[in-house]
Amino acid sequence: MSSQPISKFSERELIEIIRSKIKISNMDVNALPHPEDAVALPALDYKFIVVNSDSIVESSDKPKAMPYHALGWKSVISSISDVAAKGAKPITLILNMTVKLDMLFRDFEELIDGIGDAVKEYNLNVCGGDLNTGNDNVIDVITIGVANRLMTRSKLKEGYKLYSIGEFGYTGIALDILSQKVFLPKKVREQILRRFFYPEAYVEEGVFLGELGVPACIDCSDGLVRSLYDLSNASGFKILLENIPIPHLLQKALSENIISEKRVTESILYSGEDYALIFAIPSKDEDHILKELAKNTRAKINYLGKVLGKGKEVLLKSEDGVILLKDIGWDPFLRL
Repeated sequence: MSSQPISKFSERELIEIIRSKIKISNMDVNALPHPEDAVALPALDYKFIVVNSDSIVESSDKPKAMPYHALGWKSVISSISDVAAKGAKPITLILNMTVKLDMLFRDFEELIDGIGDAVKEYNLNVCGGDLNTGNDNVIDVITIGVANRLMTRSKLKEGYKLYSIGEFGYTGIALDILSQKVFLPKKVREQILRRFFYPEAYVEEGVFLGELGVPACIDCSDGLVRSLYDLSNASGFKILLENIPIPHLLQKALSENIISEKRVTESILYSGEDYALIFAIPSKDEDHILKELAKNTRAKINYLGKVLGKGKEVLLKSEDGVILLKDIGWDPFLRL
């Protein structure tokens, strides 16, 4: 059965397979449970309902060596990360899928397992969705979250300090490994590829930042520089990047002269799909917020830089002085 194309199965058979592998919401979350064709969510005791929709497309998002399980995992991470970056707690998902009729059943099953494992890892559930056929395999995840306080991209002010939770740069180096542009020791190679295939969403940290009253935050899915430009453009303030945090695995490769410093820096600045959180805090609250984060979260926190005066630029402080960075990053249309 696993080697058969999914065209041998009916829509209802495939939906039952999905339901058997992914945690489905109960009446506490969805007042219109299966087999209804709509979702009814209770009016929870929060000020805001935060909704995000994010799509993963096999032809543009899945390198040949990436397992379907990882593609399913990433489809969940990319959506819940955006909600967490607003300070909202994800509570349920809507899963919409378009699949090719010649997709093998074993690949379909592996894809669903990846989605299900991410749902389980982040203590979520799926309350509804849709399944259809098309010319590409597309997973669209809609995340619904709740919050009492929101973090936005537009609330930067002069003098705010910028920090990050999570690491940058694994995607670019992983793609270099897969295209055989760089050769690393087996253990390091496998660790970097795993970071690329199975990124982490900093959900608890994002919710905690919101509870602490952090004003501005963004998740880094399109590259560090592009994310900083998103903050700058939304707020109208310039940003000075003073520190480029290098992950320990890439630092190890650098120390052994396996990868050039230039390539590592490019990957950190521009490659995207890191899902790290970049947040800004007023200087007067800096010590308090950093102490609370250190006490209540497990993630590593890195200093990035500070917010300057009015303008829409991202600058880099380097040994050669201050330079203007170009606004580039991952773009599915330009493949950048």
